[in-house]
Formats: sequence, C-alpha cells, structure tokens
Amino acid sequence: MHLKIKKNNHFLVLGRILGLLIWFCPIIGNSQIATQLIEASTPEILEKAMDRAQPGDSIQLISGVYKMTNRIFVDNSGTAGKEIYLVGASNGRSILDFSALKEDGSNQGIVLKADYWIVKGIDFRKAGDNGLQIRGSYNKIEYCSFYECADTGLQLDDGASNNYILNCDSYYNADSKLENADGFGVKMNVGSGNIFEGCRAWNNLDDGWDGYLRETDNISTIYKNCWAIKNGYLKNGKVGKGDGNGFKTGGSDDKSKKHNAVYQNCIAFENLNDGFDHNSNRGNVEIQNCIAIGNGRNFAFSEKNGLTELTVQNSISKGELGKFYGIKLLIKGNSWQKDLSASIPNITINDLLQPRQADGSLPEIAGLERILSNYTTLFLIGDSTMADYSGNYEVGKDYMKTRYPLMGWGQVFQHFMVKDSLDKISNLIKVDSVKVDNRARGGRSTRTFFQEGRWRSVVADLHKGDIVIIQFGHNDASEQKPERYVNIEGYKEFLRLFVKQTKDQGATPILLTPVARNYPWENGHLENVHGEYPEAMKDIAYELDVPIIDLNQLSINAFSSKGEDYVTKNYFMNLPANVYEAYPEGIKDNTHFQPEGAKAVAQLVFDALKNLKVNTKI
Repeated sequence: MHLKIKKNNHFLVLGRILGLLIWFCPIIGNSQIATQLIEASTPEILEKAMDRAQPGDSIQLISGVYKMTNRIFVDNSGTAGKEIYLVGASNGRSILDFSALKEDGSNQGIVLKADYWIVKGIDFRKAGDNGLQIRGSYNKIEYCSFYECADTGLQLDDGASNNYILNCDSYYNADSKLENADGFGVKMNVGSGNIFEGCRAWNNLDDGWDGYLRETDNISTIYKNCWAIKNGYLKNGKVGKGDGNGFKTGGSDDKSKKHNAVYQNCIAFENLNDGFDHNSNRGNVEIQNCIAIGNGRNFAFSEKNGLTELTVQNSISKGELGKFYGIKLLIKGNSWQKDLSASIPNITINDLLQPRQADGSLPEIAGLERILSNYTTLFLIGDSTMADYSGNYEVGKDYMKTRYPLMGWGQVFQHFMVKDSLDKISNLIKVDSVKVDNRARGGRSTRTFFQEGRWRSVVADLHKGDIVIIQFGHNDASEQKPERYVNIEGYKEFLRLFVKQTKDQGATPILLTPVARNYPWENGHLENVHGEYPEAMKDIAYELDVPIIDLNQLSINAFSSKGEDYVTKNYFMNLPANVYEAYPEGIKDNTHFQPEGAKAVAQLVFDALKNLKVNTKI
C-alpha cells in the first residue's frame, strides 16, 4: 500500500489503514519511535483501534457522543514504559453511550482484560452491565465518569491487581429491578494492590464502593480522598432495594474472607445505611482522617464474623456513630473522643458534587483538606538546588523533555516522609502524615523570594504545627548578578523576617546553610565556596534560638568522601551529548544535581533532622 506522507503538527500523517487515521511520531535524533497516534472519530474506528493497538500506541477520541452497538473486549496489553493510551477530547467530553446494549450480565461497555492501559477523560454511560470492567493489571483510569449503567459503573474483577483509579466519578447506576449496581466494585475475584484516589460515588442503587469477595481471599485495597454520597438512593431521590452503604469494606458468602482495606481522608455522606460497613469482612481495616456525616450509621463494625484488626484514627463523626469491633482494636484521636465539635465541617451535597477542577481533581471546599488530614505540612523555601522541577514548575512544558535529569534535593524529599521514616524523626514530628510543599525556585535569593510575593504566599498557607525549612545563600552571594545579590546584613535581616513570621504562625523554622557546589577542590577535599553566608546563617540561628542544619559542611564532607571524579560524574549535572533529550549538546554544571546527587543531599537533610533539637514539638 502506498502511503502519502505529510506533516501534521508534531506527527507525520501516513494515511488511512482499515479506516483508521494514523500518525507516526517523527524521527528524534537518530531513532524512530515506532508508535501510532490513532484518531478514532467513530465507534467503528474506535473498536478497530482498540483491537489493533500495540504497546506505545495512543487512541484519541473526539468530543461528542459515540453510539456504541457492541461490547468492546480488549486483551492486547501495553508494557511498562510503553503503555497504550485511550484519551478523550481536550475540548469537551467524549461520551461512550452503550444504551443499545440490553441489560445482561455479558453486556459490559468495555472489558479490559489487558495490562498497562491508560484511559483518561471519557464518559461511560448506559451499559447493560458494567460501564468498564477491568480484568487486567497495572492500568490507570483517570478523570472518567460511569453513570446510568445496569450494574456497577466501574468494576475490578478476575484477578485485576495494581490498578490505579484516579479522579473518577460513578453515579446513578441501577438495574431494572432496583436491587443491584454499585458505584465502584473491587470484588468477587479481584486481585490485590488496587488504589482509588480522588473518586466520588453518589446515588448508586447499592453501595458507593463494594469490596465483597467470592473466589479470592486476603487481598488489599487502598482508598485515598474518596467520597461516597447518598448511595442507596436513586437518581430521583427515592429509596431503592440495595444495601445503601458508602464504603462496604468486604464480606463473602462463607463469612471467612479477608479484604484488607485502608481509607485515608475519605468522606461518607448521608448514605442510606452505613457510611463505613463491615459486612462480615474478616481482614484488617484502617480508617485514617475520614469524615462520616448523616449516614444511617456512620461506622458499622460488629462482633459477629468480626475483623481481625480495626484502626480508626483522627476521624470525625456527625450523626449516629455506630459500633466498632476488631480482635485487635485501636480507636484513637477521633471527634467523639475529644472535643472536636468546632472542627466538624458544615458540608452540603452541593459542596461535594461541585464540578471537578480543570485537571480532574476534586472540587475545593474551604477548610476541608486541613480537617480531613491530621498532617503536618513541611514547606521548603530556597533556590534551584532545592527546587522541584517536575509537575508545574514550568507550566505547559514537559519536564522529561526540557529539564530531566535536573533534580533539586527537595524534589525527592516527600519519599522520606513515610510512616517508617517518620518514626525516626519523632523528636520533631508527632503526626502520622507529612506533606512536603516545595516552594523553592531557581535563581532566588532571600530578597527576591520576598519581593516576588513568594514568602507572602507561604505565610498565608502556614498552620500551627507546620515546619519551614529555609535554605538560601547561593544567589544572595552573587555579586556579579545585582538583580539577585544581597549583602550579609540584608541576608540576615530577611532570615530574621522568615523566622519571626514562621513562629508567629505557630510553625517551626529550620535554617539550612547552602549546599556545597562542586568546587573548589584542594588536595582531594572540597572547600567552601559560599564565603561568609553559612556563618551568617549560624549567627541568626544562635541569635533567635532556632534549629539549624549545616548542610554546607555536611555536603562538603559527603562529597569529599566520594571523591571529585565520582560526584562530578554522578551527582552534578555534567552530562555527555546525545544522551538526554533536554541536553542534546551535553552540559557542564557543578551547582545543580542529577537524581543520584539530589537523593544523596536529601538523605543528608533527613539524617540531620533525626538529631535536631527544637523548642516546639509537633
């Protein structure tokens, strides 16, 4: 077949094959990326595209309604790093309407019996069974909606494991007998390691989430920031014949199976029966920083066929509390155990069912995030050696293509804030969760960080018990760059301001001398390049009685022990040509870090926190 080649934006249009409009990515460097971008503008093209998709391919839908007439069964997988993408339109929703499929247990909209697919930005509606049934593993489903299906909107079954369901909604699902259909199902023969995050389920006939098991046993599922609202009620507000629970943790026919579940920062709101439901689950259930309001019973964990272990911590209940039982039981720090009446939010359905934000994340409700999570925010303020270049550091730019492997040490600091590691810094932090909020920015000194309003935004977000780690000096000392330069006295004055205003908010400031550069080396040992600035910061720490970490000296010692050749090649941004897309000509940079260097410095900071003495304990 002869294919006429022409350029189309960033792809080469090769022509139509079997009715599919196909692009191949262009040649980059000396290699050809053999992947396809397929525009599926009709149901017929979509079916063919999904059937023929290979690892690395992308299928792009257009805005509007696809009138589907067949169930789509997918068994072709992507691979790690070469996932297959199925993506909705960017200028409106892509809606897959399966209303032509009669109500029947074999009439799912799409069955994904495949691995490593990424499905994003698509509506699944009116399927004869599940809107989407996942039977594979390592798939990611993001910003999708499932509604008015004759069974559970999205169901994981048949060994499905390690799937990530992010920012999805499932609602108004009900069968014709008004007896069945959940929002989300993690049930029957499902596998382990599945995660739901930022999802909502409302007005589903049966449960918001159902974890009932049949063929499998002793599996684990994690739920983060998920909201279950008014389940057990129909779209018209009437009561159905389903169970009407928000989160059904498990259960099984023989009352013996274990569905281990962790619920973090979740909300169960005005569900017909139970907010968080036991249902003969024999596993371990952990409920952390959750809210249950106005359910039939907010918590329902009974002695009969009881859990092996139940933990409920830092959670809020308003309405009928319910009961708690586990062979091992920990109920601690909750609203009904201490006076938290002022902390119980006045949430309405309208609040919870607001449209999602542009990126698909949950709507913001004033004060809710702080109430949900008993966490400390650890703010990082400083310069490029600390900054996080991933995410939205440069809006609209792909970090992997424009910056990687550049990495500030703060970019990896969140990885140290896990429970096992937090136990090692209990001298400083007493809560179970820490969120790293990295505000560091390249090229900033104490003065420019303040003048640009960056410090003001940190103060506005500070709460009692938070921590602020302050690292400046690289740019303050840049006399050759007057737009950045701050003399020693000015440097001290801005540090005093940061420390004072942090303390005024009830937070803890920690000063951090600037990390070493990879010069000068003398007789195999790295020397200080920051002049008097590290000592000036130490003066402020002594003057104001605040904790300080001498990262300058710690990094000098650590880098010296590794040797100049090793850190030059592995820690700092000294890169050969034609290896990284962002640096085709290579680069020589002895200030900024590669991933190994960033991780090494982050480890130095974390280790120093272990022995840090502070006056304010969190």
